[in-house]
Amino acid sequence: MWASLNARQGRAVARAVFVATVGVGLPLDAAYAQTVTPCRGCFAVINADGGFNRGKGVTSVAHTAPGLFIVTFNKPVNRCAYQGTIGRADVLYEPRGFIIVSSGPTTINTLKVATSSTTDVIADRAFHLSVSCP
Repeated sequence: MWASLNARQGRAVARAVFVATVGVGLPLDAAYAQTVTPCRGCFAVINADGGFNRGKGVTSVAHTAPGLFIVTFNKPVNRCAYQGTIGRADVLYEPRGFIIVSSGPTTINTLKVATSSTTDVIADRAFHLSVSCP
């Protein structure tokens, strides 16, 4: 309860303030965590041609167009943090470029990756993908 003074009327007016917490924030996340096991420790190292080099939890990689990749994991990644880094698995040097990682277009198990050159021209680049789930 919260009491306030209504100055215009010169008298005290009691106002009740109730905060509903059902279905907000933590309860939904807790319910989600109990029903779905996220892809903890999942990662992928993908070659510039879309070939799978190594990883954990990866079920498929699709090289859908130049510079565009769909990486599918065996568990959900939609409530996780993900990070991509341009780099090859077999050598120290990969041509410099940019990488964008976003939620997948098809399921909660997929991530979409776009790579480009430093001049922002779409280009195939090898990359490392890391997934961090709670």
